[in-house]
Amino acid sequence: MQEDGNGSRDARLLLLCETPERLRRLEALTAELAGVTGAGPRRWQALACEDARDAKRLLAAADALLLDLDDTLHALEILGTLPCPVLAVVDATQDLPTLADRVDELLPAEELTALLLERTLRLCDQERTLSGRIEYLAQRDVLTGLPNRRLFERQLELALLGAERHDRRLAVGCLAIDGFHDLAAELGQARTEQLLVLTAERLGASLRRSDLVARAHEDSFLLMLELPGEATDLAIMAEKLLASVAE
Repeated sequence: MQEDGNGSRDARLLLLCETPERLRRLEALTAELAGVTGAGPRRWQALACEDARDAKRLLAAADALLLDLDDTLHALEILGTLPCPVLAVVDATQDLPTLADRVDELLPAEELTALLLERTLRLCDQERTLSGRIEYLAQRDVLTGLPNRRLFERQLELALLGAERHDRRLAVGCLAIDGFHDLAAELGQARTEQLLVLTAERLGASLRRSDLVARAHEDSFLLMLELPGEATDLAIMAEKLLASVAE
């Protein structure tokens, strides 16, 4: 999705239809979207195809997928995991309960209008954004943006498997701020939060891309370091990390 200087966005709607008549109808509805009032993207570009295998190659460039097929379930099997919202145009002859479990929204063929299409696309986009935000918050510390303990443990498990496979060594440590509660009482909430954010930034700047830092608790951070050389290198790395946040 592209955004111009005025905040308007171009979005790509991938159309998968089996007949030219259906395709022309959906293209006409897509063209009308630019004139529909709404908070979603203001200009939709239609990408059309008649075969699910062709659609699969175009999915990476699509912001949403609109299906108008006699056998939508078969097309979904071919498409596999879909990275964007999926809307299906349906009639009473299709297996609606099963389809409802496989797509984001069902659009009745006899009631489909540009307004309904625009509102449905906008709601799907909002739901996807909210879902992604919830997943992000479940794995991240809200204040610092660092991974939380849950994500750290998951990444550590993967790193250990990789280290065993490629004969690499890892070190895991915890860095805590001494006298944190007394310090927090002295600084107040706003300045304490600034201290934690600054500590996270300095730790992140001191680590390599192969390392990982996470916030474990209110006053402590977890570290996973890849050891490139001798064990003595770990002491040097630890001293550098402490120096980076000691000021």
